[in-house]
Amino acid sequence: MSDARQEALVELMFLAVHADGEFGEEERNAFAQAIRERGGPTGAEFKKTMDRIERDVAAQGREARIGALAASFPDAKSKEDALVAVIAMVAADGVVRTSERELILEVAEGLGVEGDRAADLVAAGTRATR
Repeated sequence: MSDARQEALVELMFLAVHADGEFGEEERNAFAQAIRERGGPTGAEFKKTMDRIERDVAAQGREARIGALAASFPDAKSKEDALVAVIAMVAADGVVRTSERELILEVAEGLGVEGDRAADLVAAGTRATR
């Protein structure tokens, strides 16, 4: 996975764990584990990445950031994999709130994942956390 794609995925997962305005222990643990599993940034580099993401989201807004990140996922498989990672993050605490469902739909649309396929991925992803 390219560095740009990895950083874009980290940002999408960041948006996911913050979608409901809460960042509880389950979400924090799932986020940290996902970052580790994907060989993402650690230590000072992680902090620098999070600071950049927070600045970009504050300055541009969530929708614009999703649109900007979409280019990092060049094919259908990488787009679906990114959406699956987002679904896993919002489902980490076992509850998918309305704001989190809205984010999933925003990400699916921004990445160009067809609606029925996105719904199938959501159903599979939320079933896996039960």
